[in-house]
Amino acid sequence: MKIFETKADLVAASLTAGQLTSTKGYTTAGDGGGATYLIKTAVDFGGTPDETIDHTLANGNVAVFQAYTNQVKGDRGQRLSLVGCVIRNTGAGWGYLDDTGHIPIGFNGTPEVLVAPEDFKLRLPIDGSGSKVGSLVCAPDETFATKGLTVGASVGVNEAILQCSMPLKFRTYGTGAVGDVPSYFGSRVSITPLGDGTGYTATVPNLQGAATSQIVATTRGTDERSTDIRVNVVNNTTLEVRSYAPVSGEIRFVSGTTFAVDTDIAGVTATWSVDTLTISHPTMGATEQAVAFARFFNGHNPRLVSSSNTGFSMKFYDDSGVLQTSPNSAYKFTFTRSASLPATMPSTQAVYIDCGPALLYWDDISDANGNFWVYGAMEI
Repeated sequence: MKIFETKADLVAASLTAGQLTSTKGYTTAGDGGGATYLIKTAVDFGGTPDETIDHTLANGNVAVFQAYTNQVKGDRGQRLSLVGCVIRNTGAGWGYLDDTGHIPIGFNGTPEVLVAPEDFKLRLPIDGSGSKVGSLVCAPDETFATKGLTVGASVGVNEAILQCSMPLKFRTYGTGAVGDVPSYFGSRVSITPLGDGTGYTATVPNLQGAATSQIVATTRGTDERSTDIRVNVVNNTTLEVRSYAPVSGEIRFVSGTTFAVDTDIAGVTATWSVDTLTISHPTMGATEQAVAFARFFNGHNPRLVSSSNTGFSMKFYDDSGVLQTSPNSAYKFTFTRSASLPATMPSTQAVYIDCGPALLYWDDISDANGNFWVYGAMEI
């Protein structure tokens, strides 16, 4: 089979009907426009060549298009260049799978992880023979798909920029430990305990749609207290996880004018001054000011003096209505308010957090058996 450098070289030739010939390129060799042609007489061709797909030769015969090298003919006669590859990282970095069973088509250079903070993007150089992007799709193989990995690309005629994500689920404890983080997230999940002991700040990879998505937290542990775990999305890489409990507790006399407070709520204090006991706590909602009491003994009857969303004050009277000014061991009662506030998180408290999809960083994705498949078409 005779091979020509370009289409111009082909049409300048005089070839015999029945010959099969090919070109290395359309305008220049290697430009992606190389094709195979079957030579026919003008009579056998039966029409007028368009001189774009089929070409008239110097002797009047017609070179009839058969197929492009790595190309197909579009529904409107476009020349479409096919591109495709398989990429894998076994631990030494990302590369094309190129062996007896696989070959990259239309991709050149080497897959490149972009520089931080863009290192959640992987660049695949394309040979640039296309003038327009037809389509390009990416997909995980069965190894990655069963683990929930998804991949997509932003595509131009010279490159494809891939991003990958998977569901981020992990477990934390009140002790500050973290576990069950999927290996493809590397060491990018960490927690820092809050100073008041009510929870922690979790640093996570780049969450997708974190400002509006529902972060789900469930609890397990040996502590029997009813625990309400709430997650506040500070930003797409920071979560604040806190334990909440009803504003309640037990107040009891210790000695002199000193009272102790037994409660799960952080920052609750009890102060006696002259004839008034004042309970202070962190701020509740503006309208949540109700207070309920229980367990009073020996005629020491409390009366609410004032209440606000940061605490309440009370005085004590005996059964005759005389105001009491000297507290004693009989001053012991429980209180409840109609709100919940941050509470001490038990060290045994396990919290399971489901963040939804989070971006993976390409250097963290390493698997001897995992591949991503890429396939597309470009108009020449």
